[in-house]
Amino acid sequence: KLFVDLKKLSSDEQTNVKLAVKNGLVNKMLSTNDPFDYLQKNQEAFTQVFGKEHFDNLVALSDVARLSNKIDIDQVVRGVAAKETSELEKQVHLTRLLELHL
Repeated sequence: KLFVDLKKLSSDEQTNVKLAVKNGLVNKMLSTNDPFDYLQKNQEAFTQVFGKEHFDNLVALSDVARLSNKIDIDQVVRGVAAKETSELEKQVHLTRLLELHL
C-alpha cells in the first residue's frame, strides 16, 4: 500500500517519504534490546525498503548495536580518561626531569 500511494506523490515528496521510512525503520531497530533479532524478524520489510544490496550493511549495523548494548560505555570512557591522564602525568614528569638536568 505504501509503495502504491508513494507513486501518487511528486519525485521530491517520494524521496522525503522514503528517507523518513528508512529513518524510522533504523531507529526502531536500534531502539530494541536486540537490534539483530528485530532485523531478522523484519527482513522482508527492510529488504523491500532498503534493497538487498544494503541489507548486509544493516546486519553489520544491528550487530554492532547489539554489542554496544552490552558494553558499559561509562566504564570505557573512565578507563580511557584514566589512561590518558596517566600518559599526561608521565610526559609532565619526563619534562620536569629533563628541565632539572639541563
